[in-house]
Amino acid sequence: MVDTTDPYTTLRVQLESLRKGKTKIVYQLASPANRQITAQGGYNYQVFDKMVKSKTYSPLLYFKHFKTLDKTLLYNNKYVANVLIKHENSSHQFRFEMSLQPTKIIDIHESLGPYQLNKKHVPVWRTDSVIPIYE
Repeated sequence: MVDTTDPYTTLRVQLESLRKGKTKIVYQLASPANRQITAQGGYNYQVFDKMVKSKTYSPLLYFKHFKTLDKTLLYNNKYVANVLIKHENSSHQFRFEMSLQPTKIIDIHESLGPYQLNKKHVPVWRTDSVIPIYE
């Protein structure tokens, strides 16, 4: 299990997983609000996986390298990073928006594996949205 009390570590672990074509940890580290929309009510990994493999987000899979272009911590509970994804013959930019999940947020489901947010968990970072940046 990865320590998700640091936003950049949380982002990096998701990007490394995507680079290998894997989406499970990305699903597990999505915020509850994110999964309400992207995982058909919160806990449907298959729907989330299909969304990541769609035309919009598929450039996030099997890439060669990534580079964080800029990152900003806002109010100690919001984190925004613009990331360049490099493939062999193309590149794409995405904005990752993350938030610190306070101890009052409970998010328990077996599909979240070790990243469930139990009662009185320490504040941890989760991804609220990933937005393509078109140039």
